[in-house]
Amino acid sequence: MDDVVENNIYGWCMAHLESKEPDTRIKTIYPATDVHIAKYEAQSRVMLVETPQHYESITLPYIKSIPEKRTAWVHNILNGSAEADRVIFHDHDPEDGFVILPDMKWDGRNETLYWVAISMRSDILSLRSLSSQHVGFLKKLREASYRLVKEKADLSPHQLRLFIHYQPSYYHFHVHITAVAFSDAPGVVSGQAHLLDTVINNIELYPDYYQKATIPFVIGENHQLASEFIKK
Repeated sequence: MDDVVENNIYGWCMAHLESKEPDTRIKTIYPATDVHIAKYEAQSRVMLVETPQHYESITLPYIKSIPEKRTAWVHNILNGSAEADRVIFHDHDPEDGFVILPDMKWDGRNETLYWVAISMRSDILSLRSLSSQHVGFLKKLREASYRLVKEKADLSPHQLRLFIHYQPSYYHFHVHITAVAFSDAPGVVSGQAHLLDTVINNIELYPDYYQKATIPFVIGENHQLASEFIKK
């Protein structure tokens, strides 16, 4: 195995199967909880429609019930105690700062570029948290992403797709940065990905857009939110 990375309960590496060159990416989670198993096992997906009332009565209580240790790996990155050698850029500003690093799904090729930018702030949980006060931060993150990808991978802004997941896989605000050429990148589908440019435009037009909008989303049927929404 090559390029082994470990952070809290997560790890990944490049592995050799039959050839001499690493040709298989392996991700490990140990110890894996029931939540991890439910996320990764084969399952059907469902489309749910979240009104602001659903967010307040179902989604937000779910978010608040998640143990802090579930995002310990994120804080390890932000404080430099893990993956420091993989960080491409770190703005330490406690309000508008962020870390940019390769996503664990990236195989290192420019045509499949997949980075992630993680906010230094822990109070921006998701798309629903964004308002006009965050426009400057989002634009700053966007411009830094464009500049760094151009420097490191020679890809121009029109060759990039920046988006936010809803629902996200973890509730600490982050933006996905992928090459447009990576057309089947994980999570770029409608019902999951919200383009950063559109998000910025929405909250410039309507400062409380994401507090008032009804947001459809796709999620695995084994997810706790799916059962909560369907019960309603």
